[in-house]
Amino acid sequence: MRTLLVLLTALLLSAAAPGHGQETGPDKLAAFADHLFDQGDYYRAITEYERLIFHFAGHPLARTAKYKIALSYSRGNKFDQAIERFRALSEDGTADELSRKSLFMRGDAFYRKKEYFQAAASLERFLTDCAKIGVRGISL
Repeated sequence: MRTLLVLLTALLLSAAAPGHGQETGPDKLAAFADHLFDQGDYYRAITEYERLIFHFAGHPLARTAKYKIALSYSRGNKFDQAIERFRALSEDGTADELSRKSLFMRGDAFYRKKEYFQAAASLERFLTDCAKIGVRGISL
């Protein structure tokens, strides 16, 4: 009985030890999600990007994670979900490179879905927005 009590105490102490059960930081979450994405495991990557957003909503990597979620849906041929996620990013009021990428990728998703009119409209808006600010290209 005494041995059992000692083992249980040791188990409880090890569970409470520093480092055990600590939150993984946003950089590590993003790295693991990126690894899954790079392996083509898009749906598990989405889950990990969502975890990053949930725990670190205000962190700069959260917005990048939203883009990677949209890209994961697109790569997984879930075009409706991709289009909606890209739309949300391109229309969130942040006029940055990620917004422009999202607008371009939204057009790509429409094109791959064979909705050519919407693809053309999205890509035309992309070109207009880029011309207004003098952007000559983006890195996807």
